[in-house]
Amino acid sequence: MTRQQSAPDLYKSTQHRCPYLLDRTAANLLVDPRFDVTPALYDSLIDNGFRRNGTLYYRPHCPQCDQCRSVRIPVQEFKFNRSQQRAMKRNAAVTTELRTARFTEEHFSLYQRYQSDRHTGDSMDDPDPGKYKQFLINSNIDTFILELRIGRRLLS
Repeated sequence: MTRQQSAPDLYKSTQHRCPYLLDRTAANLLVDPRFDVTPALYDSLIDNGFRRNGTLYYRPHCPQCDQCRSVRIPVQEFKFNRSQQRAMKRNAAVTTELRTARFTEEHFSLYQRYQSDRHTGDSMDDPDPGKYKQFLINSNIDTFILELRIGRRLLS
């Protein structure tokens, strides 16, 4: 009889060029992809700095650096300061809508523009719809996309 494992095994990736600080190398801690990540475990992973890429869960793990930190804001407790209140007024025309994650040409086009601007010439600068779906749409947890628009124009 095999015992049920309560926590996933973690693996350290090989070092690679840091996507944020180009003069540094980076590594990641990866959750065993065979482990069944439940919504409760996903919340715990996110609380501990993990990120999602499709069905993979990882966290930056760079011994000499801690510059890329995930931030979670307790929305129910958040209070706008004056500067943020002014920004909200300036952006009153921006609408938001939460949508179930699915492939659309409009989202993919925005993603391509971002990747081309931010990751020119590296492995993420790849206009492949299949890789986009694998990265953002495919998931073993419920996944949503928050759209920001002015009128019909998709901003984010």
